[in-house]
Amino acid sequence: AAPRGGGGGLVVYSCEDGSVRAVDPRTGGEAWVLRHEQRLGLLQSWVAGGGGAWLAAGSSTGHVALWDVRYSLRLSSWREPARGRILSMAYASQPAAPAGAAAAGPLLLLGGASGLTSGWVLGEAIPRPALVLQPAGIPDAAADAAAA
Repeated sequence: AAPRGGGGGLVVYSCEDGSVRAVDPRTGGEAWVLRHEQRLGLLQSWVAGGGGAWLAAGSSTGHVALWDVRYSLRLSSWREPARGRILSMAYASQPAAPAGAAAAGPLLLLGGASGLTSGWVLGEAIPRPALVLQPAGIPDAAADAAAA
């Protein structure tokens, strides 16, 4: 993640109080703090994107929060339909849209305790699910619930 004004090299960590914090090791100072309600679960995974302008974090109860770190502003939050622990997250840009078609926003990939990976399109008020990757051995009902 990058501090306000660009750069990089921050140490990002979550706390039991529900916050995500970034420290700049060059100065020892706190670069930013993002607040998350404890009742929504312990934040266990996060990913930065957009050149460090935003950060998404996933919780132990399947909640996801998306922040603009430049302003410490929560842009959106939602709950992954399977409501399971979010174990991993990744950011992926989508290919350019064909001429005349609307460009799709970037994808936020969530790896959950259910074994499924879901992809969420960012850039809308509430991100929408775009794909579900279902490994062999995972029941179709679990994939259907994640895609809902």
